[in-house]
Amino acid sequence: MGRCCCSLKVWQLGSSSPNFTLEGHEKGVNCIDYYSGGDKPYLISGADDRLVKIWDYQNKTCVQTLEGHAQNVSCASFHPELPIIITGSEDGTVRIWHSSTYRLESTLNYGMERVWCVASLRGSNNVALGYDEGSIIVKLGREEPAMSMDANGKIIWAKHSEVQQANLKAMGDAEIKDGERLPLAVKDMGSCEIYPQTIQHNPNGR
Repeated sequence: MGRCCCSLKVWQLGSSSPNFTLEGHEKGVNCIDYYSGGDKPYLISGADDRLVKIWDYQNKTCVQTLEGHAQNVSCASFHPELPIIITGSEDGTVRIWHSSTYRLESTLNYGMERVWCVASLRGSNNVALGYDEGSIIVKLGREEPAMSMDANGKIIWAKHSEVQQANLKAMGDAEIKDGERLPLAVKDMGSCEIYPQTIQHNPNGR
């Protein structure tokens, strides 16, 4: 992957010629990142035109443009765990976008001048941010899932934006050792557009 003026070029390893070119930015591209989730053939780019673009590299089209930064976009990244996109700019702000709705969720400004890089780690909600005046680590979202359980043993929880359920009574009289993971049958209930901080359900199912 590389940049040439306002375009992105994608190479196969070992090839001297690009496989294809993605065009859409009006000024130089500063950063790129692949979506690592596996369910979407997406990559993201940020440029001096102050825009962030999400691309489908199979269809070779731009699927969304994120606007809002007041200066050059210097870094853009899909978070490996949370359903968010993180972008940083020379305007000193870090913006958090929902990776499905592309809605702006939050704007962070720590007063440390220009933002140059962002890094996140799979399995963690911590995000490292690099600025002109130093670097910081912030924690986004919550490490443990939001959960609700009723008197009948039904449990509903949100893992990021995915909602799942299980029932403790379905285990019957199975003997469980102390500290052993419960062998629950998990059922997917769908997803929500927001990142749930709390969850509560009605025991009668309504």
